[in-house]
Amino acid sequence: MVISLAYGLTGSAFLIMLTNLSIKVFKKFNNIGYSIVYASLFLKLIFLSGFVLVTRGEIPNQIIFAVVILGGIMYSTVNVILKLK
Repeated sequence: MVISLAYGLTGSAFLIMLTNLSIKVFKKFNNIGYSIVYASLFLKLIFLSGFVLVTRGEIPNQIIFAVVILGGIMYSTVNVILKLK
């Protein structure tokens, strides 16, 4: 359980850092608007797909891992939407 939680928190931390980096990059372009939300979701999908494939055999409790990752996705998506307002 602790290993699944650690992998989930690591993935969520990298996910949030990736989201904050994409916000900083896209803030320089004022005319993009809400396309940053879709670009951020695409980057999250690519990152999480690679992360799950790399750690596929290492995660003993996949439900805890999925809940933590889902929480990270929800937090970073709401963060993007709130930063755009």
